[in-house]
Amino acid sequence: MRLTPAAAAVPVLLVLLSWLSFRAIDPDAERYDRALKALDRFAMVENALQRDVLSARAGMLRNYDPLVQQVNALREALGRSRDNVSEDAAEAAAIDRLATEAARQEELTEQFKSANALLQNSLSYFPLLSAQLAAPDRNGPAAAAVGNLAAAMMRLTLDTSPAVVREVAERLNELAAQPVAAGGAASVQELLAHGRLLHDLLPKTDGLLRELLAAPTKLELKALRMMIQARQETSRATAREFRLLLYLVSLLLLGVLVQFGLRLRARAITLRRRAALEHVIAGISTRLIDAKPDELEAHIERALAELAELVAADRAYLAMPGTLSRIYRWCSQGTSFPPGWPDQAPALAARLGATTQGITHIRNLDRLPPGADKDTLIASGLHGWVCISKQYKGGTAILGFDLLRPGIITPSAELGLLQMALDGVANAISREHLERERSRLEANLQRARRMETVGALASGIAHNFNNIVGAILGYTETAEGQLGSDRRPAARSLTEIRRAGERARDLVDQILAFGRRSEADRRPVSLKELFAETRSLLHASLPSQIDLMIREVPEAAVIQGNPGQVQQIILNLCNNAA
Repeated sequence: MRLTPAAAAVPVLLVLLSWLSFRAIDPDAERYDRALKALDRFAMVENALQRDVLSARAGMLRNYDPLVQQVNALREALGRSRDNVSEDAAEAAAIDRLATEAARQEELTEQFKSANALLQNSLSYFPLLSAQLAAPDRNGPAAAAVGNLAAAMMRLTLDTSPAVVREVAERLNELAAQPVAAGGAASVQELLAHGRLLHDLLPKTDGLLRELLAAPTKLELKALRMMIQARQETSRATAREFRLLLYLVSLLLLGVLVQFGLRLRARAITLRRRAALEHVIAGISTRLIDAKPDELEAHIERALAELAELVAADRAYLAMPGTLSRIYRWCSQGTSFPPGWPDQAPALAARLGATTQGITHIRNLDRLPPGADKDTLIASGLHGWVCISKQYKGGTAILGFDLLRPGIITPSAELGLLQMALDGVANAISREHLERERSRLEANLQRARRMETVGALASGIAHNFNNIVGAILGYTETAEGQLGSDRRPAARSLTEIRRAGERARDLVDQILAFGRRSEADRRPVSLKELFAETRSLLHASLPSQIDLMIREVPEAAVIQGNPGQVQQIILNLCNNAA
């Protein structure tokens, strides 16, 4: 079965919908979300690391395990970010730069842990030693130098600028140059060792701390985040476009399915109408086959009514040509046929032109070009017209349907079935005509057979009668020979008897010719002479009270025929008239 465009478009649209559905899901969105979460995790861990580094520098963090955990967390977050970014070169380069900065941060953290451990140790001993050496019970230059060193070291813990560093170095040198009592030399040397260590570690540790806090990871992280967010927005925009296309294609598919459903519904309605029309046509054919000759006209009118009801027509008619020439009509209640219609329908259908199936279909009379044909249809009160024509022996038969109101008389797909209806009704009429012709021929055959029997009987009688007539003629001739010329009246009577006998013989010959069905001899016959001969026979045979009047016959009245048969016609006519 040939697929309609709507049916063929459905699988194509379904495949397109499947592809658009996959693209509209935005499979990269989840990956980009994981990458952004990993970057957020990286930023959060980095902030925690800086916080803990500051806490360690301030001496509030004695355990470096959080720093180790945070470095590991940075490495893990960076790995997740690398796993969830696309294979784009720019994203890969940004991840590599961030990884480089993270590695640098890890290295600085390790250096800070080492330096800060020594720093915190010296910071814990230096105040104790300086407090012991600068006690009030100890007077002398060393005590003053220790106090100055402690004050400078205090400033150095808050400010590691070069000036403060130089001041601490001067105070260390000043303390080293002071004489110390024998009991305090070890304490001074220990103080100087811690002081020199603090002098070196405080600037170094603060430098590491500043470098850690000033690491460009935040810039790299921000750039990578913006890049991923841009990619994510592009992916989302693409997904939105595909979702829009998916919506449009869904509407298109819905429209195609609705159209396909409407076509299926229309086709189902058409099939039901065709089935109903075929059922009616089959019923009409069955009734016409079983109909008696005197019931045929009633069945044809009923068939026209049923067909007109199915095609929504107001009038229906059937015109048969040739020897079957007759028009059968039907019209709905309240309508009638105008004068001259449908007698003009066959010629009008021939002028308007029909399809190869013999169908003339005018859906709307207003669309017909102006002309005499349109005026004829308008005068007939038509709005729509269907005429089914078919050639038969002797002319064209038509089956017509008139629509007297605006509308559609019948779908074009059903017109072929109306041709079947025309064939059925026309064949029934032809069959009825053939039945009548057969009956007439049978009657003629019976009459011919009877005439043949009569002819045979007449031939037998004619032979016997011919013998009698022959005897009469023979005796008449003998009597004429015996009378002689002196007995003129008797001779004239014998002549008339002889002529009558000859006419009787000719009649017998005609009877014999009828019995033999032979062709009579034909020759030129003068009616004037024939009437003169017939006059004496009529005077002898007609009653006396009958007057016989014969007008003068012209000499030119000559016919071609058999004289005896013509004379017999005249005798029969006169005898019948008498």
